[in-house]
Amino acid sequence: GYDNDKILITGLCIEPAQVKQANDAFENRTVRYNKSQPLTGAFFLSGAEPKAHLNRLLKAVKSVMDNRGESILFAKVGGMLHKSFIRKFDKAKSTYSYIDSSELIPHDLPQILLVGYKTRKELDAFTARLFNYFDYLVSPSHERTNWALGLGLPMFILEPPIGPFSPLNREFLIKNRVAMTISSDFEADNFGRDIVQLQETGELEKMANNGWGKYHINGFQKITEFFNNYFE
Repeated sequence: GYDNDKILITGLCIEPAQVKQANDAFENRTVRYNKSQPLTGAFFLSGAEPKAHLNRLLKAVKSVMDNRGESILFAKVGGMLHKSFIRKFDKAKSTYSYIDSSELIPHDLPQILLVGYKTRKELDAFTARLFNYFDYLVSPSHERTNWALGLGLPMFILEPPIGPFSPLNREFLIKNRVAMTISSDFEADNFGRDIVQLQETGELEKMANNGWGKYHINGFQKITEFFNNYFE
């Protein structure tokens, strides 16, 4: 019942720090897809850190390591993911490095970079500084899905979907062919091998292209402009 001129369509709301890097990051990512070098995945959990997602994420990181890929894992200091990772990878310390807000990001990434943060502000700052390294994203479908839809960053969804919006996001991501699922422990255990195959066949690059240039990514800017004009 509303007139069209009463509705504001913002486009995707993506963090301004990622929007500023979007073009360069996408071009650099595309170059890496077409080389034989290992790719780098960015791994995130939601704040609740559900056990099913946590276990599959750690299995996927282990699989990437076994297939000579690289991982950047974001974990809240003292949280379940942080503790579980250190316990699981304690015997493989030569393969990972740990940084927190007091440390500089190394120029040459280790096979696994464990990023510890205490606040969302710290997490956002780390994400912005590391975003150009990301070749794909692993996360539940209620976290950072706009990156896959708007920034050309292929996503691998940790299953099962949790919450009211997660199944809808999951369906939309798959419909747009920017995401695949990690729906079983078997798939998590073989994730690193699958990434190599998707790179070699060009499927990963196709997923990236499907999420680039299709949707407007300046939603936050449009909202700000709307309120500035509204209160003038």
